[in-house]
Amino acid sequence: MPEPIVTEDPQSTALISLAQAAQRLAVEAKPLANVARQHGFFTAMGREVFFTEAQLKQMKALLKDKARAEKKADSRKRKPASTFGVHESSELRKQRRRTKKRQAKKEE
Repeated sequence: MPEPIVTEDPQSTALISLAQAAQRLAVEAKPLANVARQHGFFTAMGREVFFTEAQLKQMKALLKDKARAEKKADSRKRKPASTFGVHESSELRKQRRRTKKRQAKKEE
């Protein structure tokens, strides 16, 4: 008796939920869903987003490349020669001015 030929049915492949995929890739779910929608690496059933193993591998490679590109771009940014006062908030500046005025009055 010949053995039946088994073909892989796309419906029978195990689907991974968005939460499981986010946990596997160690990223948050919502940004992962947004990236998946931008690049088409997902299977949608209604509002829910699911991934196959192949799509998950593609997403992992995409996220890795994206992180590498961001790191490279950050290293190219030129840092200012002096950062004194650049990151100071207006409230902090006001407070410093007040203390200087108070000290000047005390010295008089």
